[in-house]
Amino acid sequence: MTIAEPLCVGALHLSPLRTGAGVLRWHPVPAPERLRVFAGSCERCADVWWEYGSRGGAYLIRRTEIHSRRRARWETPAVRRVLAAEWWDMLVRGRAA
Repeated sequence: MTIAEPLCVGALHLSPLRTGAGVLRWHPVPAPERLRVFAGSCERCADVWWEYGSRGGAYLIRRTEIHSRRRARWETPAVRRVLAAEWWDMLVRGRAA
């Protein structure tokens, strides 16, 4: 007998959004540029996933949502690594959206 494993074993899952969580600034990205991804959330069990990465020496977070089989993407402003890492930590811990 084979035991089926969930598809997202070992993947990062964000904590639920906490009361009073901050809101990050997001802008829509119609045609996203390549991003060197350092961390990302699970893409298999949700219609929204997140990536933390860099492009051109700046760091940002990308949010991808699936709506009716179409992808919509948003990104935070590109900033210094320390600030983007703080945003990523807040997002992962449910302290920002």
